[in-house]
Amino acid sequence: MQLYHYTSVTLAESILHSGLKPSTLTRADGSIMRGVLWLTSDPDFNGHGLLTGKERPTDSEKRYLEKVQGGPLKNEVMADKTAIRIHVDIEDDDPMLHSFVDWSKRNERPGYARIMGLSALYDIKALSDAELQRAYKHAKTKETTWMLYFGNVPPTQISGVSALAGKQFVPYDFERNGRESLRENGLTIVNADSLHRLQDFLPPLYQFDLPKAFCICTDVSDRPFVVIRGAGYQFSVDLSSGELREGEATATILAATKVWVGERQAELEACWEDATETYFRFYPEKRLTRESNRG
Repeated sequence: MQLYHYTSVTLAESILHSGLKPSTLTRADGSIMRGVLWLTSDPDFNGHGLLTGKERPTDSEKRYLEKVQGGPLKNEVMADKTAIRIHVDIEDDDPMLHSFVDWSKRNERPGYARIMGLSALYDIKALSDAELQRAYKHAKTKETTWMLYFGNVPPTQISGVSALAGKQFVPYDFERNGRESLRENGLTIVNADSLHRLQDFLPPLYQFDLPKAFCICTDVSDRPFVVIRGAGYQFSVDLSSGELREGEATATILAATKVWVGERQAELEACWEDATETYFRFYPEKRLTRESNRG
């Protein structure tokens, strides 16, 4: 069975490397159920309640997100979950795969699945009783296309990746559909030639997992570093020394990475500066704090 998972470019790049991992489901009583991966048989992203990246969370949504992630939000930026469509192949009789509607009939109160489908189209709490009743009877919802998978889906089961270009999906190409989106979200990627050279010591293990190297600033007090992802590894190295900062890799890979970093010192430093500027765009108060400390 071919199913789809819609997500952002940033999350898609991680998924292509390590596979799809379960998320959460909100039960009828408001509790959060973890270990649930959402999929759909629908190749059209419309009608699923996906974020477009233009929204800002309401107070109730902030509380929900904080509950899910177990801590305060770092910022209020929402991901564009319509950007990428990941195609996965799962056997129809896989015991971890369940129709959302069938699962709901067995595990939730009557009408739960229909309400969840409606919530993809409407702000349920904003509807009057009469409006909700009309929507319940007549609205065309897509919960019958939803599937729940209670486990991980490895990269080997990813059969295709598409990017939304205008109003239609096209085969995903990193340079055309991924690079700029990642940069907007704080990940500054080295140039295409530098990425190609990574394949000399990080050959792709999976069809869509081409190696990446990017700078991302998570704290202005950090020493500059670059994150390397590919061939089943993800680790970071210090830009000045080329030494391992975080993660694991073989001695051979680390030695090759150190040479690669040394040959691209200027490019990587420019990437770090660009990533730092993006960090300040998300956290402008941090720039003021740093300038105040310098003064």
